[in-house]
Amino acid sequence: MESIDSMLQSCINAIDELASDNDVLEYLTDTQSSKSIKVTRKLYLVYTSFSKQGNIHVIRAADSEGISTYNIPETYRNSLFQNWGVFRKANQSKEVVIHSSFRENLLNRISIILAKAVYDFDGARVGYVVMDLPRETISNVVSRYLDMYHTEIMLINKFNTVVFNSEGTDAEGLGKLSLKENIDTVWASNSMSGFLHEDDYCYSKSSFADYMILCKVSDDVINMSVRFLKESSIFILWIVTVLSLVFAYVISRSISAPIRDLTKSMKEVENGNFLTKVTVKSKDEIGELGRAFNRMTSRIDELIRNVKEKQETLRVLEVNALALQMNPHFLYNTLDLIKWNAKLGKNKEVSEIAVQFGKLLRQIINNRNEFVTVGYELDLISAYVDIQKKRHEQLEVKYELEEGITDKYIPKLMLQPLVENAIVHGMENKIGSGKISISAYRKEGYLIFTVTDDGCGMTEEQLRTVRNLKSEGMYRIGLSNIERRAKMYGDESCGLTINSVEGEGTTIILQLKEIREGDANV
Repeated sequence: MESIDSMLQSCINAIDELASDNDVLEYLTDTQSSKSIKVTRKLYLVYTSFSKQGNIHVIRAADSEGISTYNIPETYRNSLFQNWGVFRKANQSKEVVIHSSFRENLLNRISIILAKAVYDFDGARVGYVVMDLPRETISNVVSRYLDMYHTEIMLINKFNTVVFNSEGTDAEGLGKLSLKENIDTVWASNSMSGFLHEDDYCYSKSSFADYMILCKVSDDVINMSVRFLKESSIFILWIVTVLSLVFAYVISRSISAPIRDLTKSMKEVENGNFLTKVTVKSKDEIGELGRAFNRMTSRIDELIRNVKEKQETLRVLEVNALALQMNPHFLYNTLDLIKWNAKLGKNKEVSEIAVQFGKLLRQIINNRNEFVTVGYELDLISAYVDIQKKRHEQLEVKYELEEGITDKYIPKLMLQPLVENAIVHGMENKIGSGKISISAYRKEGYLIFTVTDDGCGMTEEQLRTVRNLKSEGMYRIGLSNIERRAKMYGDESCGLTINSVEGEGTTIILQLKEIREGDANV
């Protein structure tokens, strides 16, 4: 009922303002006062602010005269009016009082009276400020609630007079309030609103004046309240459900997200990435698990780097040892050639071989690089073949090289031992001319070298023995050495493939991993 409260409060504020006005006080105090024009102007200002809905009167107690926005009812002018109705109640209170309605004959309307007694500075009562508020003004406000709730609404003052009743004027006035509960206990309580259980009324007391609004709780109101509570409960339940789902999602995310990150990092470690780390944002058990995982991966990465460094050191040492192993093998075969030429008395050939061998030896010894170009290796082969032609005069070497392959890098002394074996062991017992074919090409990241001779070849038993590549005897030292170094610099697919047919010749295929120039120790 905020609209009724707001309207009555405006009326009460206007009456209080007029009652405390100095011009009004002077007019009420002095019957000869010249303030009547000013007072009249102020009354009409208030009257206009209320859309001219309620007449306002200022009445002197001394002679019952006054000023009004319309006409002062004759009842107010009666010399006995000060002891009647609203005026008697106003005499008993320092505040604005609200009294029952009365019919204004001139306007033929029923009005509700609001009045306040005015006192001079000595405390003597000098008059009244009265407002006649048309009953229909309140009725218009109440009708909106009546159309909505189909109930009964009453306005009562502290004297339990029914000032307004939506049921009609017959239910208004003193003695028209019939309740089972004692309404005086409601006035005496500190509660500003509540429920009269025995009468099915709810009440709301004004905080600024002595009146109360009673509203009968009808079935429509109950049904509407139940419907509102039901709809509100459903809405609240929906909100709570949504919030619960959101809260559950946030909680699950706070738990599952770190676990997913940890699982993802574990898969990275499984794939060999030991540098992966988990972002730790919490200090709970999952956070501690993430920190432990980070410590573990850091430790594993450190151990792997140490192992790799040690393996690299061992690899370099082993490669150097294998390379050193090749030099005496090469020296032995060359010196063996010089020996046989010396036994045959070929001093000139021995001298030429020694000169050629010295040049070749200086070239090998002076080059300390781990890797050399294919072209460099072919130059060694060419020099070695020139030495061997002193023994095998009808020896012929043919080259089939892919364009650009001579610039590729390979480990040192990988091809020369193959040609050496083809000459020493393939051509040793061959009568007449001998041919050696050397081919080289690239294939899917690998370098393929083929050395084929048309020498005496090998039997099946000899071929099986040679394919074992055991370091037994000078013949197999070179092949075993090449096989091991090919795998160390490449992978398991690298190495030698040996095919031979007795009486037709031997073919050795060497597969090496292609080495980029930036990775070669040149």
